[in-house]
Amino acid sequence: MGRDVIVIVHAFGGSPKKFWYPVLCKHFDSNATVVVVPHMPGGTTPVVGEWLFYLQTTIQKATTQEGANLYLVGHSLGCNAILRMLAAEPEAAATLRCLRGVLCVAGWLSIDEPWLEMEPWCHPRPDLAAARRTLESLGARLTLLVSDNDRFTRDHESNRHEWRCGLGARTVLCPGRAHWGGRKQPAILGELHRLMGRKGVQGDDTPPATLITVDCHPSIRT
Repeated sequence: MGRDVIVIVHAFGGSPKKFWYPVLCKHFDSNATVVVVPHMPGGTTPVVGEWLFYLQTTIQKATTQEGANLYLVGHSLGCNAILRMLAAEPEAAATLRCLRGVLCVAGWLSIDEPWLEMEPWCHPRPDLAAARRTLESLGARLTLLVSDNDRFTRDHESNRHEWRCGLGARTVLCPGRAHWGGRKQPAILGELHRLMGRKGVQGDDTPPATLITVDCHPSIRT
């Protein structure tokens, strides 16, 4: 059985030591699972091309072992980077040949009030059709985890709708988590366990999550 490799792509202005990344790394501290949190380049001026090259290189190095099972976890801007990498056909299928699942936390396709450094990440948006083809060709599952009070994407219903209809994502709503910046986020751990086919882990401090299935008819939002 191959080793599980988890690559976490941090948020804007993030680092491997911020938010919930260290807690997740500690949880999976074993020989059977490797967790990699690359410090993405550019600091507060992230460049799309630089992030994608660095992420692709990181994944290639982390999955050199035969039979590795790759899981990608993105946080906010990290989700956008993952989608862009998935959409880079046909290179994506080769780089991500062992991809099993993707968990996007506070993922967005556009943000309400993008600042200057975010404009290149919002326009043009990732090619959802191409990203979906890559996911389907690899048999990899995609889960979106969002909150109902995220100040960057206040219309979480429309956001979930686009991820479900454009990418075939399983979307989960957790009330009161804002932009998922806290150090303790047991819902993230639970969804990652689910994606990996393991027994879920959910803490008592986590409000009940709601699985949202969105009708893809363009006039309907549920």
